[in-house]
Amino acid sequence: MTSVPPDGEVTVAGTALGATAGTREHGGRAAFIFYHRVERIARTYKIEDVLVLAHAMAHEIGHLLLPYGHSATGLMRADWDAKDLRLAMGGELNFTADQVELIRAALLAQIANQSANTIQ
Repeated sequence: MTSVPPDGEVTVAGTALGATAGTREHGGRAAFIFYHRVERIARTYKIEDVLVLAHAMAHEIGHLLLPYGHSATGLMRADWDAKDLRLAMGGELNFTADQVELIRAALLAQIANQSANTIQ
């Protein structure tokens, strides 16, 4: 996840396929995908750009719903390599079981919060 400094300038690594504006303390509320980079990766590894795009989108949505940072394995790795993209092609580049539970809990908490606000 890319954090936004006080001056509002955001710097993103040249290889990043996307970014989520937020900080360690406050998760982001907006995610961005850099499609030209998605296309470049897809061409480099000779895979469909929609496959890379879908996984990049899922990764950035993960940043909106998970605690700050990346993981050592799976969809939330910071830098995907050829092995990760092969997993993606086979439908096996996923969130870890722990991440799935955290995402589920985050979404249920948001639903509960919205319901509580609606009732009031």
